[in-house]
Amino acid sequence: MKAKTEALEMSQNLPDDAAIGMIYREAFFKQQVEKGPQDVAERRVLTHQASKESIARWRKYAGR
Repeated sequence: MKAKTEALEMSQNLPDDAAIGMIYREAFFKQQVEKGPQDVAERRVLTHQASKESIARWRKYAGR
């Protein structure tokens, strides 16, 4: 599917008052999800435990 068509379809699912930032976030999220299988194939992934540890460090740094 062409990028323009995908963008139009995506925008139809957003609220009528969606800000441009929301549109950017949705497009970025879609791009990252589609990139996931390639990351797995190329072993650019973290284990569940490594993810938990990374999040814990971030939360501690962020004061949460």
